Amino acid sequence: MLGFAKAMASSFDISPSRTHVGFIVFSKFARIAFPFDADYTIDGVKQLIDSLEQQGEKEVRIDRALQRADQDLFSTRNGARREARQV
Repeated sequence: MLGFAKAMASSFDISPSRTHVGFIVFSKFARIAFPFDADYTIDGVKQLIDSLEQQGEKEVRIDRALQRADQDLFSTRNGARREARQV
């Protein structure tokens, strides 16, 4: 999965004025692994992804990850830009 995430990130033009990347890890619970303003380079984002640890839980609650993204990640306090499209 981490390889897929790095490959996906590589397909975007990550920079301060272009694409910003945030990341949520989840299993039974969801947490923001890094916000949108953690790094503005592809190499930095790949390093952040490499630093993530696999969740040990067997239960997978993608609903909680989507809620965390909607309620917390896509907020200005986590680096989301008001004028940018939130995808």
